[in-house]
Amino acid sequence: MCGIYYAVGKARIIALNMVLMMLGTLGALAEPAAAFPGQPGQSSALGIDVPNPEASLLVFSDHPERVKEYGLLCQGGLLPLRPVRFQFYHQGGLDTPLYLVLRLRNRGPQRALISAVDGVGLGTADNYFQAGHQNNLEFLPKLLKGKGSCLAVGPGEEITVWSQDLPKEIVASGTVQWCLLQGGKIEYELYSCTSPEGPFYAHLLFNPKDVHARGIYPEAQRRRESTIDVGRWQGDKDQEFWSIGAARQPSAFSGPDLKGDYGVLYCWSLRLYNSSEETKKIEFALNPRGGKATGTFMAKHSGQWELWECPDELEAAKFYGLRELEIPAHSEEHFVIYTIPEGASNYPVRLVVRRKCQ
Repeated sequence: MCGIYYAVGKARIIALNMVLMMLGTLGALAEPAAAFPGQPGQSSALGIDVPNPEASLLVFSDHPERVKEYGLLCQGGLLPLRPVRFQFYHQGGLDTPLYLVLRLRNRGPQRALISAVDGVGLGTADNYFQAGHQNNLEFLPKLLKGKGSCLAVGPGEEITVWSQDLPKEIVASGTVQWCLLQGGKIEYELYSCTSPEGPFYAHLLFNPKDVHARGIYPEAQRRRESTIDVGRWQGDKDQEFWSIGAARQPSAFSGPDLKGDYGVLYCWSLRLYNSSEETKKIEFALNPRGGKATGTFMAKHSGQWELWECPDELEAAKFYGLRELEIPAHSEEHFVIYTIPEGASNYPVRLVVRRKCQ
């Protein structure tokens, strides 16, 4: 593996919405879009330049989860033409001003061109779930529809691309997927600081009592394909499910295992066919198993994207209906469903397809 890769800490992410005006490779710019809080910018349709939502590796930063010092939370490097997905989850733990600041550094001899797709969410002391859910509501649609931003970093240049104040008890959850299109030796660094201007202390923050994960993880996505004959379903217990966030993934280097698959992109391709002589009514539902959870799903059906969400935390073992449909006799329906485990939610959860009883 080339480049510099060490992940540490936990951070909250990104607004890479400074658009390079000389982007012949990325095509025409779209209309101005809403940027991250406090960051002016435009979006560009990444299109064929970023055709694949998958990433080569996942960097997850959740240590220390509660930030009580100033210093370095996470640092790593980008791979040429190999997307890197970075997710963080942090909580403010200081009575004094605390900012999260994300910076890019170009140690190479030529200009770097980077595409980025990003999302971020904030949660309050009485609703941490809001942070992870808002993050996915922003990130997933942009990732799957190929909408993002472009950033140029000159040789030897070091720039701040995003900053956010993090008052005590406030939680920040964010995800960014970078792809280094041109240049090399690009590093990203996430700091906790007294202000957006720094100072940027280089020492790594660490709490030996904090059990939360940080590291580099090789499985950035999981795929499944299923063909289901719903014509055989007769009762309310007939169902098929995929358990999301049930895997325990070891770090590629040193560091704790990643529990819950936070930051991992799940993709379930489903062919539902009805072999019976009667119409079958089917429901997709969220079913938390590890504790309270929210959920965000992007589903492609008949060539169109659909957004399914459970915006409020749902108790474990309960079911939340996401989508209903009827499948006529001797016909079939096709779905491709994407999701990413949400910060603050408890995993695993099940994505269930089941017979909908009257």
